[in-house]
This record gives sequence, C-alpha cells and structure tokens, in this order.
Amino acid sequence: MMDYVPATKLKGLENWIEETDIFVQQGDREIGFITEKQEEPINLPSMLKVYAFAKGDISDFPQPKMDHHLKVLDYYALDGASLLPVLALDIQAGEKVLDLCAAPGGKTLIALQTILPGIVVSNDASESRGNRIRETLRQYIPHGISSFERHSVITKSDGCNIREKEAYDKILVDVPCLTDRLSLKEDDNSIFKTTRTKERLSLPELQSNLLASALQAVRPGGTVVYSTCTLSPLQNDGVVYLALSKLWQETTIECTIVDMSYAVRPLSFLYRFGTNLGLRYGQIVLPSLLNNFGPMYVAKIRRLR
Repeated sequence: MMDYVPATKLKGLENWIEETDIFVQQGDREIGFITEKQEEPINLPSMLKVYAFAKGDISDFPQPKMDHHLKVLDYYALDGASLLPVLALDIQAGEKVLDLCAAPGGKTLIALQTILPGIVVSNDASESRGNRIRETLRQYIPHGISSFERHSVITKSDGCNIREKEAYDKILVDVPCLTDRLSLKEDDNSIFKTTRTKERLSLPELQSNLLASALQAVRPGGTVVYSTCTLSPLQNDGVVYLALSKLWQETTIECTIVDMSYAVRPLSFLYRFGTNLGLRYGQIVLPSLLNNFGPMYVAKIRRLR
C-alpha cells in the first residue's frame, strides 16, 4: 500500500492520453478554417450599466433591493466574466439574437439592457430552466415596458437541432460545462459526483453539437460566440475544433475564427486574461486575488457562407 505507483500505471488508465491531445489531429487549414484579427476594441454599449468593486476588494455585494416604484430588483449579481461573451457578440441595432442555452437568464438580461437587439430569443431545452429565465426577466424587467416585452421571446427546444437555418444575426452558445468555480464550492450538485460520471464524459459531444447547430442557424456574415466557465482544454479549444471540423466534413458552411486578443486588451483593468497557454481559438479569463472573475473561455466565430 505504501509503494509509489505512477498515475499512468493506475488500474483503468492503461490507455490514458492527455486531454489536450484528443483534438490536435490536423492543422486548421486542413479542415478549412482560418483566423482573422479583430482590430477594433470591444465596444461597451452606452446603455449598459455595470458595477464592480475595485481591484483587490473581495467584499460581497449586498442583497438586491426592490425598487418599489418599478417593482423590480435594483441589480442582478453575476460573475463579472459573464459580461464578456455578450460583449464579444458586438450586438448592433435591430439584430436578431439567440441565447441558445440561456438559463438562468443573466446573459439575456445583459443583451436586453443594451437596448440594441430587435429581438432576443432565450432558449433552453429544459422546461424548469425555461421557467428560471421567465422568473429572472419578471424580477428585473418592469411590467408594461413594451420596448422589452416586444423584443424578448423564451423558447424550449433542443439546441442541438435548431429548426431555423440562417435565421439569426448573432448567437451566444454558453454551454453546460464543468462549472469549475461552482464545483469547488458546492458538493451537492457537483458535476464530479460519481452519479454524474456519464453526464460529465458526454459534455464535449454535447457542446460540439450545440456549437455546430448554432453555426447552421446563424446567417452568412453573422457571428457565433462560444463560451464556457471551465479551464478544460477539451471543452474550450477542443470543442471549437471538433465542431468546425464536423461542419467542414459534413456541410458547405465556411467559418473564420476571430482573434480577439487585441480587442480585449482595454478590459485588462477588469479581467486577468490567460497568456502563453497554447490557446488557438479563444481567450480565457483566469480567477486571481486581484481580478476574481472567471474562469470564462470565449471564442468568436464568424460564418462566411
């Protein structure tokens, strides 16, 4: 029992390979996609109001209070890195936006608060999670404000099989993932529980199917943003590779990866971005004592045709 055994020799790990080796099989050009740089910094919409503590201040926000005039809560608390995927969409006035895995609704709220979209479709495959979206919007959008009510729709459908093709200008694919921060803090519903092993192992396939489906539902010239809240290389860059290689092999869709490394620099005051990590397609926010947001991986993909 006291003998040293290398991890690779443990029973059941005879065929162990590194997670990062699973998807690096071909070069990007061999499967048909290229990279373009986003030269302009990420835009902060003028109507978007975001509040955060200064660097190094780890105080808890007070509980949201009810605005008795508008009958809504006065702010929505969420991980600050959750703002980044919506900003990466670069929503323009009048656009049709799909939040594919929208529950509990925080990113939908951000998109609506910009006052830019013509319509935001908030989708989730689960009825209970769809009800969470409805509750979030009820708590934070004043009843009777038609500018919001007209431009918000909640749907319940399988995100892996979107019926509408080439129907959206922008799509956010914030997928179910390992939820690293939540898994560290909570045991009750951790994805690492032995009873959820099958679910955990199936995540990359689900994620790549969701992303591939979104790229078929966005119009040529439109943008899809893929995001997770995990550090897993397979669920981040790996899923982007899997989805795009699948589309290259099975469809005539062409895409380009949008390199946002320059565009996100102005947000370095708010986030600690990972560098020299070997990322090929996206940016990642790393939690730290000074910038305690994330993890959040974001990859931006533009459909060419």
